[in-house]
Amino acid sequence: MGSSLCISLVAISPYATMHDEVCDMAIRRQAFLIITHFHRRLGRTGMIESFQPGIKMMNDGIIEMAPCSLAIVIDRAPSATFSPTWGHALPISSWGALMSQMVRKQRVQYVEEGVENGAGTVAVVRSIEDHYDLKIVGRYHPKSLLMLGLSDWEGGSELGAVGNMFALADSNNHSTIVVVQQHNVLFT
Repeated sequence: MGSSLCISLVAISPYATMHDEVCDMAIRRQAFLIITHFHRRLGRTGMIESFQPGIKMMNDGIIEMAPCSLAIVIDRAPSATFSPTWGHALPISSWGALMSQMVRKQRVQYVEEGVENGAGTVAVVRSIEDHYDLKIVGRYHPKSLLMLGLSDWEGGSELGAVGNMFALADSNNHSTIVVVQQHNVLFT
């Protein structure tokens, strides 16, 4: 069985160039995944509030330059202790090993839902948003009937339409959402 290595990167640099530090470290470590956090969080009142615009700037830079897959974590728990000092990148050397460990746990479920149009996509998101503690969704969705009308949900966000529906939903959902941007890694 393979093993996974998690490296927490702490860099002191301006937000405008922090994505360079993160991507450079991912290249040097031949990372398969960069994990960062969303620039907004759930406030004490239960509403989504702004966290740090610098984090959004960094995430936008990583999305554009990432040499590997990227995961953006949205922790909606009101008691979450998010701070700007939380590691901005955790390069993981084996995504498959991490997923294998998760699936072996009896409390992990993999669910696929079929839909026919954008309204069906919204209905599925609404039906499961309060039922799971962790949701992993893709960031990019090609233009199709399934996504018709959902581009309005994106709003220039780094989460994509489905990620935004989960992260910014007007519910009391306190789950963690992980939005993944897949990348085919080719290290030489």
